[in-house]
Amino acid sequence: MPDIGKVLKDEIRRLARKELRVATDVLRRDKFALKRAVAQLKRRVAQLERESRRLAAAASKRPAEAPSVAPEAGEKARLTSRTIRSLRRKMRLSQAEFAKLVGVSTFAVHRWEHRPGKLCLRRRTRLALLAVRGLGAREARARLNELAASKSAPSKRTRRRRGRK
Repeated sequence: MPDIGKVLKDEIRRLARKELRVATDVLRRDKFALKRAVAQLKRRVAQLERESRRLAAAASKRPAEAPSVAPEAGEKARLTSRTIRSLRRKMRLSQAEFAKLVGVSTFAVHRWEHRPGKLCLRRRTRLALLAVRGLGAREARARLNELAASKSAPSKRTRRRRGRK
């Protein structure tokens, strides 16, 4: 016949485990929810860091900022095809060189020079044109050389691609 004390201790142990499981079940669910939230936050932080690196790289590739022009002056300035053409010729630049200097495509400069009337430009482009307007031919050439020098050094990514071939 089993010992009554041993049976009683086993039963108490079983009931205590059952009660403990009920009491800690809520905590266990909360723990898994928190782990899931932490994992999501880690993924989000990694994504934001990648985006930050991408934006920093894009910002470093952006052409050197021209001297700033007051936004009010940019709104009032009248830019026409004749002013663009005369500005480009004053600097003794081709359309492609002028486009690089302003930060637009060559075709955009061509369109500006052949469009009649006042030009409707984006604010950033208008401010870039107004900033370039104060440059002389030598200064424009120097700024173009700076832009070419900053873009001539191949990036790490380009060097890696070249190494694979």
